[in-house]
Amino acid sequence: MLIEELFKNYHQNILIIETGAADSNLVKQMEFLNKSMELLSNFDNAAVKLVFIERQSKKDAARYLHVTRMTLDRRLKKVIIQISEVYERVINKCNKSVSKEDTK
Repeated sequence: MLIEELFKNYHQNILIIETGAADSNLVKQMEFLNKSMELLSNFDNAAVKLVFIERQSKKDAARYLHVTRMTLDRRLKKVIIQISEVYERVINKCNKSVSKEDTK
């Protein structure tokens, strides 16, 4: 799952971008990921930041957010699925517009 991998490798991807070694696809994917995070609820945004960006354990993140680890896992999975679905729709829309350009 692309979005999950982007989250898991967040710091590494940022370093690649900052050193100028990233291809344009990675830059666009990370921009999409950051924009998507702005649209999350406060709780989901905090959960993502704690687990993926600040690299806290899920146990510590759940304690900080005052929820069970199971609740945290469930919310993170939901966020990843939601962002993945939006990403797929965007990609499909872009591919359709490119194919329309090719037929002209």
